[in-house]
Amino acid sequence: MAVQRVHRASYTTDVAAPAGVVYGLVADTTQWPLFVPASIHVERLDFDGVHDRFHMWATANGTVRSWLSRRTLDATRHRIDFRHELPAAPTTAMGGSWTVEPRGPGRCRLLLEHDFTVDGDRAADAAWVRRATDTNSRAELAQLKETAEQWSRLDDLLLTFEDSVRIDGPADLVYAFLYDVADWPRLLPHGLPARRQGGRAGGAADGDGHADRGRLGAHH
Repeated sequence: MAVQRVHRASYTTDVAAPAGVVYGLVADTTQWPLFVPASIHVERLDFDGVHDRFHMWATANGTVRSWLSRRTLDATRHRIDFRHELPAAPTTAMGGSWTVEPRGPGRCRLLLEHDFTVDGDRAADAAWVRRATDTNSRAELAQLKETAEQWSRLDDLLLTFEDSVRIDGPADLVYAFLYDVADWPRLLPHGLPARRQGGRAGGAADGDGHADRGRLGAHH
């Protein structure tokens, strides 16, 4: 039986922020759609302070992929090990670690390491995964650095709001309108062209790891 090749990659960035601040941003997966580029949605399934299990939806090379991931958090060492339980195709295994190394008062280095294998060890698939990993990892580190370096005013940068409206009509029609994002540009005055990737309602991932996703442009 052939042994699959393990591909590895690592990325680092120096951050002008305390190690604890950077570790906190990486540790809280529920906030990733705010701070981590490519992240669309995170559904936390289990968390006990040390073990974190969640379902992630994210973009990869212009497509939407999803996977089930498990992480082990070590707050003392500022290290997080992760492994995908159900990897997104074409990977058959994906894992790695986040490590935050203190570099003096108010400074640290963030290290992200990946290892992965692909189905059949096909070169084209390995190149696709490496390109997605490289693009997303560099963007993630850059955004985490920018966010962490504003740590003293993060609360002022976050805005949470909600709105509601009562509709005199059946819930099924409202859901259908929200689901059919491709029709929004025709029905909404501020809508720009949109398309949905994936084929199942409710944001569930299909067998290829794709999820329903809509892109809509609006100016506010």
